[in-house]
Amino acid sequence: LDLVEKVRPSWSVVGARVAVAGFGPVGQGVTRHLRALGAEVEVVDVDPRAALQAASFGLQVAPDLRTAVASGAEVVISATGYPATITPDVLLSARDSTVFAVAGGVPDELQWHQACQRDEARMEAAAPAVDRLVYPDGRALLILDRGGCINCTAGEGNPIEIMDLSF
Repeated sequence: LDLVEKVRPSWSVVGARVAVAGFGPVGQGVTRHLRALGAEVEVVDVDPRAALQAASFGLQVAPDLRTAVASGAEVVISATGYPATITPDVLLSARDSTVFAVAGGVPDELQWHQACQRDEARMEAAAPAVDRLVYPDGRALLILDRGGCINCTAGEGNPIEIMDLSF
C-alpha cells in the first residue's frame, strides 16, 4: 500500500475491492490484514477446501482469478507461490489502474513479460518499485516490484531477528 501511495496519493484501501489468489497461510494473513484496513476482499483458490474455508470466514469466493479481476478488483494480490497465477489473460481482464502484486513469490507468478510479448504491452517506470503495464489501447495497470516478492520490496522482508528464530 505504501508503494501505491507513491503514484496514487489520494487512493485508500478503505472500501477498495481486492482479489487475493490463494488462501493458504500467506493468503489468509494478507486477507486478514486487508479486511482489518477496511478493504472488501474476494478470494480465489483452486483447492475447494481452501475456498470453502474462505467462505466459512465470511469472504466472497470467486470461481477463478479472471472472474474476480473482471468484476472490478482495484488490487490483485497473488499469494499462491505458483508460477503463472496472474496470466496475460488475467491482466487483460483488469480495468485501468488496477494494482497487481505478489506476496512472497516465485519467478513468473505474475506474467507481465508474456503480456508484453503477446499483447504488445510495454512497461514504464512510475515510481521506485512501481511500473505501469501500458496496453496499446492506453489502459495501464500498476505492477508492484515487477511481480517480485513485495514483502522484501515494500515490507523490508523478514527482520533478521525473525529469521534467526525461524532457523
